[in-house]
Amino acid sequence: MNNQTLSERPVGPEQAEQLVQLQDHLMRSFLFQNRHVRKLDAPLPPQEVRVLFALASSGASRMGELARHLVVSVSSLTAIVNRLVARGFVARCPSGKDRRVVLVDLTPEGRRRHEERRLARLGMARAMLGALTATEQRSFLNLMRKIVSQTSLLLIFVGLSAGCQSVRQARAVQDSASMRPGERTVCWNELSTDPRAKLPVQEVVRLAISNSPAVFQARANLAVAESQLQEARSAYLPQVNLSSSYTRSKNYNPTTEASHSSRAGLSLGQELLSFGRQEAALRQARAQYAAAAAQIQTAVNTAAYQARLACYDLLQAQDLLLIASEKVREFTVHLGQVRIMADLGTRIRYDITKAEVDLGTARLEVLTASNTLLTAYAALGRVLGLTEEFSGVLVPPPPAPPPTDPNALFLLARRNNPDLMSLQHQSAAASAAVDYAVADLRPDLSFNTGFSWSGGAFPPGRNWSFGPSLDWSLFNGWRKTSALDAAATQLQISRARISAREQQLFMDLITARIQFQTARAQTELAEVIVRSARESLDLVSERYRLGLSTAVELTDAEVALAQTRTQQVQARRDELAAVALIRFNVGEGE
Repeated sequence: MNNQTLSERPVGPEQAEQLVQLQDHLMRSFLFQNRHVRKLDAPLPPQEVRVLFALASSGASRMGELARHLVVSVSSLTAIVNRLVARGFVARCPSGKDRRVVLVDLTPEGRRRHEERRLARLGMARAMLGALTATEQRSFLNLMRKIVSQTSLLLIFVGLSAGCQSVRQARAVQDSASMRPGERTVCWNELSTDPRAKLPVQEVVRLAISNSPAVFQARANLAVAESQLQEARSAYLPQVNLSSSYTRSKNYNPTTEASHSSRAGLSLGQELLSFGRQEAALRQARAQYAAAAAQIQTAVNTAAYQARLACYDLLQAQDLLLIASEKVREFTVHLGQVRIMADLGTRIRYDITKAEVDLGTARLEVLTASNTLLTAYAALGRVLGLTEEFSGVLVPPPPAPPPTDPNALFLLARRNNPDLMSLQHQSAAASAAVDYAVADLRPDLSFNTGFSWSGGAFPPGRNWSFGPSLDWSLFNGWRKTSALDAAATQLQISRARISAREQQLFMDLITARIQFQTARAQTELAEVIVRSARESLDLVSERYRLGLSTAVELTDAEVALAQTRTQQVQARRDELAAVALIRFNVGEGE
């Protein structure tokens, strides 16, 4: 038998083109001869057919598990499942173990459709093999098995090339020039070419998410979890090892000569039966991957929430500085009027002193408001990943819509809050860890084969070995049973964390909704009070001009107007912040 490797068996483009043409011709022929198959295929694209076959094989499954089995993204699978649900072939249902987990499964109509498609495929296979004799059928199937088995060897070469690619990627990461936003601090000119660009709050949120170090770290953690998932999958593949050594030795006896020995070996091992340990490790890695994916959304939502609060704080600081500046202008005009009246003899010296004190106090308030505004600019720059002040111009957001019923908000949060979803996946990983600890108490059955050359002369001796092996640790000082007890306790802790997070989530939503209602009422009341304070100030100013009011009454009226305007600004900010908190808790990012 020819033992050439795949790389030593060149295939010309003519042969490959002929194979493709024969495959296309064969498929067209069978679709023409079996019109019932074409009728079945017509309404369903191949992607939807794959989902039907996968669900028929696995039963009710989570979306993440099904996506990994089909090697597609969850978003792409969601669109496919939505179409199958609309056709009545697939239904979503809660899990029997945890009703918070949603599974997808075939409906009776979907199972009937899958069975029709399966029988049609079997009919096509029978028709294909029917063109061959019994001997030709056996030869054909043997050739197909050989193609499949030889193609499996590509995994080794793919692994080697993947290792080289991983090294190149790791070296690229070491290069500081390859650092991306989030991995490094950005500058304002990278975000906008206009130093005074007008940005709505939503655009600031988008920039904050794209430059957030926390989001970058969460995505890097997902890459780590993906590597760990691939490591868990590697247990299902054979392990190939190559080793070699050379030894030259000599003792201190001068009559002896130096000895030489060399050894080289190639071994292959495959675990045959782990009594559920491999499956548990894979489920644990998948759950940890899903938890890491949920943590990305948590980081995104946190960055969005912090950006919204920073924007609202900046807008509030701008409004408060405007109020303080107008107060300075009013007291400046008032001081000039009092001086003129004092020169005319209609006001005493005390009124001038009182006006000067009021103006000095107002200027101090402007200084305080200016410092608050500078701090708000710096805080927004920090949220955007800058080490400089934000120099853009914020566009005020529209009034916030009132939140819905708290119970409806809580149901939405239980479905969409990524932090809660991450805890649920961590609980699933803890459950898989229990299964792994149980399976670790059982024996391990594997198959190993190897070939080696060793000896001190050339050519060296050759040795080969193969056979199954059974490993079972009968007593290990209660190490494995202690690990099982710890895994069970960790599962209980993970469930308690879910319960605590749900309770805190409900409390946060209730609190945020109360804050919104209170802030909305304060905003509406502040508008009325501001109008009343303006009218009162106008009346006291006119009475003061006529000599019917004192300087103290005039100052009190001006201070009252400034305070009510400040309360109005703060109420608007609290209203927006409450809505931002609700959006954060129900799992809304951008």
